[in-house]
Amino acid sequence: MRTILALLTSAIWFIIAAADARADTFVYTDDKGATQTVTARLLGSGQDAHALLQADGQMLVVPEGAVEKRETADGPAALTPAAMVDVLKSRFGADLLRVQTDEQFVIAFVAAGPLDRRAETRVKGFLQKTTRFMNNVNTVFERFARDMQFPLHDPEFPLVSVVFESDDDFNKFTNENTDGEGISAARISGFYSPQTNWLAIRLEECRTFRVPLHEAIHQQMYNRVFQRLAPIPRWFDEGIATGFENNGEKVDIHPAKINSQYAWLSKSMPGDDVKWADIVNDDQSFGGDILAAESYVEAWSLHWMLVTQHEAAYRKYVQELATRTPLEELPAEQRTERFAAIFGESVAAIADEFPRVLDVGIKRQKVRAPPQSPAGQMLTNESLAEIRMKALNDLSSGRLLVEGQIKNTSPIRPMTYHVSVVTGSGTYTDWVIDGLDVNAQTVLSGKVAAKVLPGTVGGLAATFTVRVQSTLAGSETAKQWNREAPLPKGFEQ
Repeated sequence: MRTILALLTSAIWFIIAAADARADTFVYTDDKGATQTVTARLLGSGQDAHALLQADGQMLVVPEGAVEKRETADGPAALTPAAMVDVLKSRFGADLLRVQTDEQFVIAFVAAGPLDRRAETRVKGFLQKTTRFMNNVNTVFERFARDMQFPLHDPEFPLVSVVFESDDDFNKFTNENTDGEGISAARISGFYSPQTNWLAIRLEECRTFRVPLHEAIHQQMYNRVFQRLAPIPRWFDEGIATGFENNGEKVDIHPAKINSQYAWLSKSMPGDDVKWADIVNDDQSFGGDILAAESYVEAWSLHWMLVTQHEAAYRKYVQELATRTPLEELPAEQRTERFAAIFGESVAAIADEFPRVLDVGIKRQKVRAPPQSPAGQMLTNESLAEIRMKALNDLSSGRLLVEGQIKNTSPIRPMTYHVSVVTGSGTYTDWVIDGLDVNAQTVLSGKVAAKVLPGTVGGLAATFTVRVQSTLAGSETAKQWNREAPLPKGFEQ
């Protein structure tokens, strides 16, 4: 009997492997009018387009009318991690690319410039640390997914993460992958692309690994549970990802626990701009700079409520989402109807219960309110720097007198910084800190915010923001900043 079962199992896997090996060669005309040929697996068709899966795991969307010829072919077999490294070298260049691979992950670092011996050693340690983190994420995700009975399977392709040392390089890559649509690149800390199947992360965000964790959950879901380019609601995508968010490398939270940051944000929001019914109905509020932050809070709230209060229906809902196919269309009214059908009540009725349930959960889990910065003080982490700034009224001028400290948080090498304090009236002051070493910190000596930004009135002000730019120590940009400080970040002409 055992032999028969073994043979049957082998036969089943042979059939699955044979099905996966089926592919086609497509000849099509691209958007520039050029003829292209690609061997790929057709994953789905809809909205007058085909979704084609290539050997490197990247998804190509081709308009149906652009296809000139389609012929049956073998493959394509999924690339190995080693072969994926060659794809990354072709995309980013071998000189500034450093990569570490293991059985499942490919972690890439795109340097902003040449690396000396010390920086090479630090990059190697950073890649090892990031690989360990991604494997930890994999373990925690698997545990939750099995508890929730997700239809889980192993990833077909290596899971790629690309960490950019330079914000400019990250912004350029982001714009290339989004065509400039949705949230502006400067406001994005990292993202998972269903088309490339890669994570793209700013090096700054690897200080706490909170953003890499969020995006890694998207990558896990779309490689192990959902089909890419399927009509999965954004509220679910962001709800489950925010449910895992943490501060620091240790992943000690999951969607069935209260995330203190999102819980207190939820309690502090008026709820007038984005409601649960809005995000269940469509994804619009997630796609712009204005409402996106509030939408993420609402997504966490709704997802947490469903996991903790409607567990059986939640499992059924995830299983239904997993059956959705690439490029499938799902009108807004069907989204709302399917939600109500599975959960047995309207999203509005579930929302009405949320404040009470959250308060009970906060008390049971002993969730503390986040600490508040003292009046006149600000802590900022951006552009590979940690800034602590304090402002006082300067009695002689009536303007703000500001002082603080800066720490280099780059794990790789010395940096040069331009730090600005911009007041609510458009006055500012700034510092250029040249060649600050890794983990080193220095004082930002007291200055009065008396410079006036072009196009602003100036005058007295009681509020301020901190703007930070960084560049490699010794670079041409650093030399230029030492000759003449630029305008504050965000106000460049």
